[in-house]
Amino acid sequence: MCGQVGVIGTIDNKGRDALWNLLIFSQVRGMHSTGIAGFERHKPDPIILKDIGVPTDLCQYKKWDELFGTNWSRTCYIGHNRSKTIGDATKANAHPFEHGKIVGAHNGTLLHRSKVALEGPMKSFGTDSESIFFNLDKNGVEDTINKLDGAWSLVWINKTENKLYITRNNQRDLYYCYADDRKMMFWASEHWFLRAALLRNGFKIDDDIYVVKPDHLYEFKIPGFNDKIAAPKITSYEELLKDFKAPVVEEKSAASSAGVFQRAAKAVVENLTGGSHKHGPACNTNLTNPLTGRIEYPELYKSDFVVADRTCSGQGYTYVGKANTRM
Repeated sequence: MCGQVGVIGTIDNKGRDALWNLLIFSQVRGMHSTGIAGFERHKPDPIILKDIGVPTDLCQYKKWDELFGTNWSRTCYIGHNRSKTIGDATKANAHPFEHGKIVGAHNGTLLHRSKVALEGPMKSFGTDSESIFFNLDKNGVEDTINKLDGAWSLVWINKTENKLYITRNNQRDLYYCYADDRKMMFWASEHWFLRAALLRNGFKIDDDIYVVKPDHLYEFKIPGFNDKIAAPKITSYEELLKDFKAPVVEEKSAASSAGVFQRAAKAVVENLTGGSHKHGPACNTNLTNPLTGRIEYPELYKSDFVVADRTCSGQGYTYVGKANTRM
């Protein structure tokens, strides 16, 4: 369980103080590392400061003063308090992560097959989280959401679009609210973080604290100086993915005959060809394809699958089993 906090808008001194309080409160959700990314108006590349430890450990760095200067040029801060699950507590594994045009932070844990699908066969990161932002930059929102499996709450900036995106599934919480003049919007993993931090710094909360709906994508446009924040565009995953078609991987890959997948396939085929099993749909067996991270249902009973010389190939995958056995 990690903590996510942040703010967008015309961020004044009160806004920065409220953000700092949010980051302090949020450490109850994670103390292994802390990170924050700050974006400046008319400058696409953020200042990112992160390290092992709690928020006060970041104050020793010179970047801290640069991040929290007294000017009003900041348009967005993305903060994160990490409680490690997958990956060691290191500076490299601290959030936020930056890949190309994407800078973001994640709360949750993905299943292994999702991480493999997001990275592809040629990449390996220290955390499941970083693979999400790598894929967002490389393949876009629809492809990334389609590959997610596990628990997630995600916040990221697309530097090219100058937009903030927020989304989650039903296994993680996320809340947001506006300052009373709607020139700043804050978010946090727990609603009381928002109420305490804003009221402590003299804000009145406009209307109420909102819950981010699970399985919906929220899109906020970063406002101009002193402009009010427009209501987000909200799109359900169903609508987002209705016209999406996952790319078809046709060629074989070394990844398809290696590691966990090979061992799992070997066990399945050897079990199915132990002498009593012949043809039929009962041969359908769950396997995870490492190229997509999805559960596949290979029709092992089809005649084009022949186990010979300990290998059985078909439909782009490689299975390993007993020699000279036809299913």
